[in-house]
Amino acid sequence: IPDLLNYFLAGGAFSIAFVPLYTRVLAREGEDAAEDLVGVVLGTMTALVTVFTLLLWVYAEPLVSLQFPRFSPEQQALVVRLTRIVLPAQICFVAGGVIRAVLMARDRFATQALAPLVYNLGIIAGGLLGARSGAEGFAWGALAGAVVGQVLLAVVDVRSAGLRLRWRVAPLDPRFLGYLVLAAPLMLGLSLLTVDEWYERWFGGLLSTGTVAHLAYARQLMLLPVAAVGQAIATAALPTFARLVNEERLEELRSTLEDTLCAG
Repeated sequence: IPDLLNYFLAGGAFSIAFVPLYTRVLAREGEDAAEDLVGVVLGTMTALVTVFTLLLWVYAEPLVSLQFPRFSPEQQALVVRLTRIVLPAQICFVAGGVIRAVLMARDRFATQALAPLVYNLGIIAGGLLGARSGAEGFAWGALAGAVVGQVLLAVVDVRSAGLRLRWRVAPLDPRFLGYLVLAAPLMLGLSLLTVDEWYERWFGGLLSTGTVAHLAYARQLMLLPVAAVGQAIATAALPTFARLVNEERLEELRSTLEDTLCAG
């Protein structure tokens, strides 16, 4: 359930859509306009995902019952508890995604690289420190890893870069609506790429114990080259592509794109 929220609202679409928009506003309208854009997108999207998180937290029991009908009452209760622990992490993914997009547009990639490492270290640490609590330790570790890796590191990097973060909730602001026009197709497209993962969890829960985990591990192994090579190259190249487009250096954009594809 937390992953579904991540796919629809976070899932990489924030950075992908925000970097070119932020770069264009920064180049054409200046620092103040760019800061205002960050403030309205950061504030409004964080507020929206907080509302969705609260709704999923409240309705976690019927949703878990729907997704895993063959689980025993004790298993369903455990899934509900773990779900409610991990759900707030999605707020961190959304807020951190916007902030890291600003940093990437400024050619600062350290936080983007460290965020998933810190998140996974948090999960491992939670599992080790909470070994007696079983899976719950991993869940608390995931939440802690999201807070530190997705938000705190990004805020520290913003401060060290001398940038300011504004916060404004304005869902009807023209800048925010323009951002949604860019981001909505990407959110939908990226969520569709994860349909196979929905199936493996939904139908895996109807089969023998361990099936969900086996399918998840197989999928992660299959995607390892994409994550290690493709996503890394794409993340580093996106700000450069956006800058070349905004400066109308199309021939250089074509050449850079070809070189990046060959390197991948």
